Amino acid sequence: MPKYDLLSQEEGEDRSFFLLLLLYNICAISLSFDRSMISTIVSVLETWALRQKGDEVLLATWYPDLKYHAVELTFIPVLMFMLLIYSAWKLVRSKTSYESLLLAFDPPKETSLEEKISLGILIGSWTMTFVQRWIKSDLLHLLLPCFMSQILLIIVILYPNKRSVIPTMLFNIYLYTQWGGLAALLFPDLRDHILPGETINFVIEHLIILIAPLFLIKSGRYLILPSSRDVYMFSFAIYIMYNCPFVQCLGLFLDINLNYLQVPPPAPIIEIMGPYYRPALYVIAAINMYITRYILVDGVIPLLQKDSILRTKKAE
Repeated sequence: MPKYDLLSQEEGEDRSFFLLLLLYNICAISLSFDRSMISTIVSVLETWALRQKGDEVLLATWYPDLKYHAVELTFIPVLMFMLLIYSAWKLVRSKTSYESLLLAFDPPKETSLEEKISLGILIGSWTMTFVQRWIKSDLLHLLLPCFMSQILLIIVILYPNKRSVIPTMLFNIYLYTQWGGLAALLFPDLRDHILPGETINFVIEHLIILIAPLFLIKSGRYLILPSSRDVYMFSFAIYIMYNCPFVQCLGLFLDINLNYLQVPPPAPIIEIMGPYYRPALYVIAAINMYITRYILVDGVIPLLQKDSILRTKKAE
């Protein structure tokens, strides 16, 4: 055996990761900490924030100041974009193993009763929310992650080819991010509920995005990829990038508190963090995503797919 071998696969991955981190640091230094860039973004935010009221020009007020918004809007997206690229690169490198799982996957063709019930409740609850928000002239509320989760689950259930990579990746990403529904139920914010049935629908819509995935797992018609660091990082990057910059910028420009990205939720633990509460929420999200997928989902899969596992063993 030669004394000096080529880099092992793990060493090669470590080197690639180091190069990506180096690239990120270069981007972060050139963007996030560039005063001219920060000043430019602050200027843009001020332009959008100015409101004319007679002869008085008012500046829309937010919990963090404009400069802090500008720092976040340059630093966090850069970091998440690099994480997205890195995790996507790792997933592409693992494409062969995932393809083999899809090729070997033979889902039942018949839709289960639980799937049909879940689909009906998802569509009905989302439609009810749409009508309620249309009456309140607040359709942008539907961009909140929980309502986007309803759309995602509807797409997954209705997608005809269950062996396709599209429903597979959508559903597996959701298994990391579904903790939001539980958080909404544990810490409900009902301050703007004024219409009949609004609170009941709030409970239903958040319960169904927690219960429906259990029925989908039990049906055996959806491929559950093994929990992995790559899918975890990919899901986390998408989740954060949806909030920052997309939802955060939309809330800033329209002067609305979408997903609590302008003003913190009514939770004392979050409020004591002051204007830095958003990074704290992202850290909480990372922890909850890990617990949700690696502990809760991995814990219930053997219980929910017990029948299919027994059938497979008998077939062997």
